[in-house]
Amino acid sequence: HLLLTARKYHPWAWAKMNRLLIIDGHALAFRAYFAFAASQLKNSLTGAPSGAVFGFWRMLFKLLQDEKVSHIAFTFD
Repeated sequence: HLLLTARKYHPWAWAKMNRLLIIDGHALAFRAYFAFAASQLKNSLTGAPSGAVFGFWRMLFKLLQDEKVSHIAFTFD
C-alpha cells in the first residue's frame, strides 16, 4: 500500500527502494565453467585453468552493473 501511495504522488519514489538480488552460486559457477572452458585461460604463476573463476566474477559484476541492487545474497547447495 505504501508503494502505491508513493507512486501516486511521486512517480519515481519506487526507484529509491532497496533491491535484493539472490544468486544461485553453483548455477553461476557451472555456467561460467562451461562458458569459458574453450578459452584456455590459465593462471600465469601456476598454469592452473582459471576460466571458470574469471567467468564467475565477470558475470557477477555484469549483473551488479545492470541491476543496480542494494543487497546481494548467494546460495550454495
